[in-house]
Amino acid sequence: MTDFQEALQLALDEEKNFEAVGIVEMSSHEPDFAFLTISDVPYGLKIGLERFLQRIVHDTESAAQVEQVNNAIFYDIDQRQLVCNLVQTKTRRYILVVVVPHQKSYKQSTKRIVKKLQQILA
Repeated sequence: MTDFQEALQLALDEEKNFEAVGIVEMSSHEPDFAFLTISDVPYGLKIGLERFLQRIVHDTESAAQVEQVNNAIFYDIDQRQLVCNLVQTKTRRYILVVVVPHQKSYKQSTKRIVKKLQQILA
């Protein structure tokens, strides 16, 4: 299991409001990403999250926009929120994406995850 996967598994285990989490490393010349979902998430959501992460990796304009605001929220067709947060360590930048079901809270949980990821990925 990679550092990405370990960090994401901790996030999913501790924050029950999330259906899925993903992370993209933006600091390297070869950006990498990983994602995990809860076991009963629809296949379409898994594919959608993977494509969303790939778009962030390959679309420099999308990545730059998230990095500028530290936080961005998108909605899918089922009103799930795709919450993007910038996670910075001393040498690297990541974009964390959490998928939150409609009308579930996420702000405090996301802040906790960002802090944990900063420690794990430092």
